[in-house]
Amino acid sequence: MEVAPLFVYGSLMSRSVLRSLLGRVPLAHPAVLHGYKRLRVTGQPFPALVAANPTSVPVTVHGLVLSDLTSSEKLIFDHFEDEEYVKQIVHASLLENVQEPFDWAFDLSMPPSSDSDGGDTVLDALAYVWTDETLLDEREWVPERDFLPHEAAYIRMCDEFVQSPEISLLRQEAT
Repeated sequence: MEVAPLFVYGSLMSRSVLRSLLGRVPLAHPAVLHGYKRLRVTGQPFPALVAANPTSVPVTVHGLVLSDLTSSEKLIFDHFEDEEYVKQIVHASLLENVQEPFDWAFDLSMPPSSDSDGGDTVLDALAYVWTDETLLDEREWVPERDFLPHEAAYIRMCDEFVQSPEISLLRQEAT
């Protein structure tokens, strides 16, 4: 069974987090998502993806499309993500000419693409979309401020998460 690609836009863009959760770093393609915004979750180092107001200024979210996940790895992510997330199909624009996708995804100063504001290839991918806007503080989530200072503690939390028997079994199935 083919597993749909996954668009990630926050802590799952970290190589270290992916390695902790999955035991490997999956193949990642730089991508942007139009019509959504990435906001801070109050008191948390991870962001929320929410639909942007269609009448507002166009919004683009930097992210990665993980294309070689196994069904067991997808289940690990499903267990990992908070209950306020729901998986939805989004239309991610893959970008060309990005040398280091993981570095690009975390660097908001880098333009989406040297050629255009999106790639030539648009694909359907799953993304974890936030459902409870009361928990958001309405400020954009910025990796350097909101995640990177907390990354070591976040990875320790991920390391503890994968120790549970259910997740440990899923990791074994994934290999």
